[in-house]
Order: sequence, then C-alpha cells, then structure tokens
Amino acid sequence: MTSDTFPKEITGLDNRLISRFGWGLTVAIEPPELEMRVAILLKKASLSGYTLSEAVAFFI
Repeated sequence: MTSDTFPKEITGLDNRLISRFGWGLTVAIEPPELEMRVAILLKKASLSGYTLSEAVAFFI
C-alpha cells in the first residue's frame, strides 16, 4: 500500500488494518537532489540516442 500519510494517521481505517499496515516497512520517499536528477536526465537522454550537455540538463 502506498500513501502520503503514515498508517496511524489515516482516518476512517479499521484498527486491525492500521495495526497490520504498521507492521510493514514505512519510509518517506523524497525527490532526488539536483545532481541526481541531472544524472538521471543525462542517462535517459543517452539511452534514447540524444546528446545533452550538462548545462542544458541543469537548465531543464
């Protein structure tokens, strides 16, 4: 299950479900930092046969 809220904070959910979801792995997923986004963009462009300069990738 994915959610933008932790299991204990979901309203209207049965207590047994809250307990079960709480047993699973709960992590906050953050967007990647700028350098990682640029690296991903450069890699995807390369795999598609395009050449991007790093300056253009940073601009995008």
